[in-house]
Amino acid sequence: MNKISSNLGDLDNLHAVYDWIPGSDQIRPVLNLKQAKVELVKKLESEWESFPDYILHNVFEVPFYVRASGKKRSSRHEDISGRVKFLPNEFPYQVGPNGHHHVLWFGSASCPWSDDEISSRIQFELMRLVKGSKFLFAWYENPKMTVPEFYHVQVFWTTSI
Repeated sequence: MNKISSNLGDLDNLHAVYDWIPGSDQIRPVLNLKQAKVELVKKLESEWESFPDYILHNVFEVPFYVRASGKKRSSRHEDISGRVKFLPNEFPYQVGPNGHHHVLWFGSASCPWSDDEISSRIQFELMRLVKGSKFLFAWYENPKMTVPEFYHVQVFWTTSI
């Protein structure tokens, strides 16, 4: 599979065949994860200068420093434009019992790669993760990115094939 449409009707059609790809009713975290996300955002607002600073530290492992104001802020002196990270989504969509939801993060605001390059990187990361198991995956660019400062794509995958 590889890149798929983020159109809700298209997602519903895919979900009808592949339960590990979320449909329009599954593209948000379950209620307890929604609440955890709200609580995290409140905490971030009080501890970090900005949400992108939090992403710099927690996704790209950029060290932070504490400002005189007492808030933490990621150090921005590092150039992360070439970095890519493949991580589980902290607030996963409802992907079915055999599905997984990851995010492929880029250290830049715009997409530096072609769709084929993104698919190849996801395949590489999944081969490392599942160590020889067969897998299927699909990905899309979320049209409403929560963190537009860092380009990222939503990745759904399964080893139940």
